[in-house]
Amino acid sequence: MKKRLFCLTLALCLAGSLLSTGAEAADGVFHVSLRHAEDLSVLPDGAPAVELPVRTEPGPYDFTLPAGPARPGFAFAGWRLGDAVCQPGDTVHVTGDLEFCAQWTRTHPFADLPDGCEGFYEMLDLYEKGLMTGAAQDAFSPDVPFTRAMLWTVLARIFGAETGGSPWYQKAQEAVAAAGVSDGQGPDRPVTRQELLTMLYRRGGSPEVRDLQGLDAFPGADRVAGWAREAMWWSLQTRVLYDPQGSGELDPARAVTRREAAVSLSRWLALYTD
Repeated sequence: MKKRLFCLTLALCLAGSLLSTGAEAADGVFHVSLRHAEDLSVLPDGAPAVELPVRTEPGPYDFTLPAGPARPGFAFAGWRLGDAVCQPGDTVHVTGDLEFCAQWTRTHPFADLPDGCEGFYEMLDLYEKGLMTGAAQDAFSPDVPFTRAMLWTVLARIFGAETGGSPWYQKAQEAVAAAGVSDGQGPDRPVTRQELLTMLYRRGGSPEVRDLQGLDAFPGADRVAGWAREAMWWSLQTRVLYDPQGSGELDPARAVTRREAAVSLSRWLALYTD
């Protein structure tokens, strides 16, 4: 009977706007934890999984729930505690340790991007910034080859150059050729790893690289074209090179997929933009 009464009291507390339930801390100091996702594997690399507001004073207190974290492809839908969902700005009366979990509503249209898939956040980051579109209205087609024309267009968008024309990549093609980023040839050909990295390296100002011989320690270095060696070594040092298999194989002439291109582009953006 006592257990039943406790559960009923807990349910009533959670249903109200002020929540006051949780496990009592041994030292009388009560903490609020903010968990950014129930499944931490779906969070992007480096995202905070849990925030712990600092609390040193013992006893009950009022805590105001903060704004939700940013998460590409999703809209924040509130902080859940048990069966209740609270919104930023709501005040919780804390009489024990509490753990809230962020709730989300999907906003991206792509049925072929399951939550937390490889490259998920990088693809959605570029999509939401208007830099990379889907292959169709409801499909991103992450494993379809990424063409040279697609890359030219993304680079033109990043730096505010005009895109469009006839054919659709004409103005982007002209922009990258004028900037010395690409020769503008082979628009429909899938871009290779060494071509992608070389274009990013050039668009970033061809920064100086040192100890170039270090490249030779990586499998496939003997197949890297002479014009791509500096870019490949730079991409390894900056982590712009995306190695989905984790093998360390450079594989310079392999065609790049849309997923791989998005990851490298997103990492490159983090280096060269605020």
